[in-house]
Parts: sequence; structure tokens; C-alpha cells
Amino acid sequence: MMRILVLAIISAIPGWPLRRLLYRLFFGYRFGEGARIAMLSVVDAKKLTMAEGAKIRGVGNAILNLDELDMGPYSKMGGPRFGGNRVRGTANKPSYPKAALRLGPCASVGLEHYFDVCADIELGPNVVVAGLGTVFFTHTFHRPDFEPIHIGRDVFIGSNCRFQMGTSVADGCVVGMGAVVVQPVLVSGAMVGGVPAKVISDDAGYDAAAAFKLRGHPYFDGERIVHPPSRQG
Repeated sequence: MMRILVLAIISAIPGWPLRRLLYRLFFGYRFGEGARIAMLSVVDAKKLTMAEGAKIRGVGNAILNLDELDMGPYSKMGGPRFGGNRVRGTANKPSYPKAALRLGPCASVGLEHYFDVCADIELGPNVVVAGLGTVFFTHTFHRPDFEPIHIGRDVFIGSNCRFQMGTSVADGCVVGMGAVVVQPVLVSGAMVGGVPAKVISDDAGYDAAAAFKLRGHPYFDGERIVHPPSRQG
């Protein structure tokens, strides 16, 4: 409890350079160039690594009791307004296995999503968790074990989706709004939707590179980060 209180106090301090220094001194958090945690976002992880350009944005993100948070280059969580994400880990439960939330290069998580990190959750490069209200569960009430969730690269996830423990999504897929994913999606580039979710089309027609370029967001091409012109430019 004291740890959470100290982190909350640090999160309320104006000025990122001072907050960054305190995070490093007291908690050993590691930040690459340009990485940043916004004010009033509480980030509690035993190990935190934010690579170059990674950002936790907006007001009200609550990342609690996490063993590890690993954010790749130019990945981001949150948005420019109030309405943070919720991440719940089990670092405060010694009998539970260690688990991590990992965001690949340029992965993007929007607002008001929930991550239940009893086992690893991995979002691949250029994954977009869009809109509001998507939930990732790595445990269930009637089983004692936990299973990870893996989302491949270049995947777009719409609002209000649900991912059951042990699920995965192949590269290049689009998961439609409201989908409930209860088993692995193995078809690359597919359109997925429904309750329970199933492959609707083998070709979602989604071009992640074009989408990121349209938004002016950095994109990982498999070897390097590509920085398209901003939308203002």
C-alpha cells in the first residue's frame, strides 16, 4: 500500500524530468530517450522498461501490482484526454507465477481498456487496440491455471472486444467491434467478428503501414521505425 501511495504522489508532481528522476531512484524504472509517463497515471511494476519514444499518456491510467511492463520503441498507452487504462497484475501474490505485459514497437492502446495479467499478455508490433472497453483475461473462475494471450503484428482490434485466456490472433488480422475471442485465430490477414468470434473473411483488407502513415504515427517495418510526415505537415 505504501508503494502505491508513493507512486501516486510522484505521479502528481509537475515536470516530467523530476518525476523521471524519482521513478529511477526509488523504483529502478528504465526510460529511453523521449519516453514519458503522463501526470496522474499510477504505474506500479516491479520491472518497467520504456524504450525510446514510448509513452503512457492521458490522465487516470492505473497499472497496479504488475511484475513487468515492457514497452517497445514508440509504443503507447492512453490518449490525450481523461479516461485511463486499467492493468491488474499479481506481483502482490507470491504464490502466483510472474507475468508481464509487453507492447511491441509502435503498438498502441487507446482509452479505458482492461488487462488482467495473471499470465503474459503480448501485443506485437503495430498492434492497435482502438476505441474503448476491450478486455484481456488470462484467468477464469473455474480453473486454477493461467494462460497467456498473444496478439501478432499489424493487428487492428476494434472497441469492446473480449479475449479469453489462452487465445491468440495471427498477423494482419482485424478483430471487429464487440467480438468475443475464445480460441486462437490462426488465419493471417483475416477479418474476425461475432460472439463467439470466428473468421468472417480470409482477407480483411487491412494495410497497417498505410493506416499508420495516414495518422502520421511511427510504424515498425520489421527492421526499423519509420516516421511518416505528421498530419499537420
